[in-house]
Amino acid sequence: GHRPCPEDDKFVQFRRNFVECGRRALPWASALFGRVNVLIISCGWKADDLWKELGHVTEVSLQSRAEADSARICSLIDAAQCVWFTGGDQSRLRGALRGTRMAAALQQGAVGGAAAGASLLCALCPNFDEIMEGLDLLQGLVLSHLLRRDRQDRLAAIADCFRGMWCWGLDEAAGMVLSNKKVHVSCRSPVLALRHGSDGCMACLLPPGFQGGLKEVEEQMCDLHTINWHPEEGVARGTEIWSVQWAA
Repeated sequence: GHRPCPEDDKFVQFRRNFVECGRRALPWASALFGRVNVLIISCGWKADDLWKELGHVTEVSLQSRAEADSARICSLIDAAQCVWFTGGDQSRLRGALRGTRMAAALQQGAVGGAAAGASLLCALCPNFDEIMEGLDLLQGLVLSHLLRRDRQDRLAAIADCFRGMWCWGLDEAAGMVLSNKKVHVSCRSPVLALRHGSDGCMACLLPPGFQGGLKEVEEQMCDLHTINWHPEEGVARGTEIWSVQWAA
């Protein structure tokens, strides 16, 4: 979703879990370097101070494909247990990442992102009225700011164009972990899972705390049009949240 609130314990725990995943994936690096190395790749937003509390942070901003194909960026990734793409504008990295040495290096440790950064991790990355190539590290496609910007119909239209692809809608206060075809929804907002198959456009809302495989997600799906959206403004430590309810 959006930038996390540093005071929100659920977002802080989400970050802690992400860093711990990187530590467990590459335990030798922690023993060698001491603290966990976190590489922040900027899509526009700067890294917030919470990262510095969780590990040793290096922040880079890529401007060209040549930079993404350089030995320098590969060495930074090799030294990092965690790589995080910030939010902002994914078009800044259009065509700069797919097929580069950097993309090949992102096969170890924990890799994640917020908003535009999360979209870049997928094979296809929505950017306003176009679909661009992403890093192809995650299964499916991620569209952020889903309910706040009323993007449900847009996500359904994308699913219609790319039938069979998993499409994930995240709102401002949503967190999701995808690993080995397992889904874990965390933080404070549900995640919309959407897929267009032989039965039409099917969807379900995965509440915070959901953990299961893609098969379990599929079993919960029903026709998208049977879901009622009731946005209600709420305040949770400085961030706006939208809640979603099922139709009866």
